Amino acid sequence: MAHPLEQLRDDALREIESARDEQALETARVKYLGRSGTVSAWGEQMKTLAKEKKPVVGKLLNEVRNAVTAAIDIRAQQFRSQK
Repeated sequence: MAHPLEQLRDDALREIESARDEQALETARVKYLGRSGTVSAWGEQMKTLAKEKKPVVGKLLNEVRNAVTAAIDIRAQQFRSQK
């Protein structure tokens, strides 16, 4: 069974890829990476995790954040090149 963060990553990447314009992309960015976004919420949950789980979940959280950020950057570049 996949970790909830892996599912979150997959959902975010699908939403980013299906964004039809820059506004939809910005909405996805805020939803996942914004101050109250789901990835940010996982960062807050790190405080409550058991000490032995923090390194594993922290690494996965960083991977998810990096993947989502990279996908947003790539999609934004695609929109800019279409203009």
